[in-house]
Amino acid sequence: MTCTTPSASAILPYQAGSRLSLRIDGFPFTLNVDVLQPVLPFRPVSQILVVQSSSEETEELLDLPRGTSFIVKVYDPRFREDRFKCKWSRPWSYTAECEAAKIRVTEGRDPDFKFWPEPEEEDAAGWEEWFYQKAETQHHYELSAYRRLAPLQGTFVPRCYGTGVLKLPNRHICPDVLLLEYVPDARRLDTVDPQNVDSSIARALLDTVGQIHELGVTHLNFNEGHVLFTPGGCPTRGVIIDFGWSSYRGDLESDVEWKEEVEASGDYEFMKLYLKRFLGSDIESIYKQDTIYSVWEDGKVPFVSAEDIGELAADLLASWEVRQPNWNRDVIIHGLSLNSKDVRPLCLL
Repeated sequence: MTCTTPSASAILPYQAGSRLSLRIDGFPFTLNVDVLQPVLPFRPVSQILVVQSSSEETEELLDLPRGTSFIVKVYDPRFREDRFKCKWSRPWSYTAECEAAKIRVTEGRDPDFKFWPEPEEEDAAGWEEWFYQKAETQHHYELSAYRRLAPLQGTFVPRCYGTGVLKLPNRHICPDVLLLEYVPDARRLDTVDPQNVDSSIARALLDTVGQIHELGVTHLNFNEGHVLFTPGGCPTRGVIIDFGWSSYRGDLESDVEWKEEVEASGDYEFMKLYLKRFLGSDIESIYKQDTIYSVWEDGKVPFVSAEDIGELAADLLASWEVRQPNWNRDVIIHGLSLNSKDVRPLCLL
């Protein structure tokens, strides 16, 4: 295996007009798609491409109407944002990728998708493998999430049409990919007109978070960019996207353990926070029906009304701020981060 660096054009296949070759699980042939547009900037851990296939056979296999665009989500470790957020910047290197691939052939893979140990600072090939393993792990968790969320696909969660790998020329890896529904004419939570979003849509999004948890998934990365409204001008539904940081319930995880994991995720609280921030008073009615609760160490769940929370909330906030004096009090008040050995999350349901 040689490590001669190819031209830049040969290793940057994600521009509009590029043709990609995908090997999709269960497909009897290579799937060729044309990139209509990359969604820029790339996400921290993946690359989102709006694509289209000219093959009628492909559209039949994906169960897509003729000429329908869809998303190819690529987990190419070359473009991971965390390469530049470490103590030392670690830009992609073709030579390091080549050396890592050689080692991978001889040492095998990590079938359990456990977190890969960090190599020594100067081990360029080791770091390339580390980024590669992180990309594989996040693809595994996102694919696992979509499989568990099949009942919600096509409504509040995009459809997942399949998974496979992208065959790249002059590279020593084949990045994992997901084929996902493209939601046209959609606007993000931070760009939609609040006046056009009925409170029932916000309520449905909150209900969807609960359904996601019931299906054994926690999102773990809610923000204004991961909630879409469609059609953008007059929304009729909200769509939750990007499960790249998600986690799922283990086969041996008990109900109590999963409940604790759900509460620790902060999913529901973050969704409420962002809906409140960007939709404002239009969804105020949602909050009036809430009950505030906290799960203590003995597993009991004492319920109190919002009106009676008073001294309890003040004591919890004081206790937390002693431990975290630099924490943002506004965030704490929303019940997102009351979490220490003796203070459990204060959740709004």
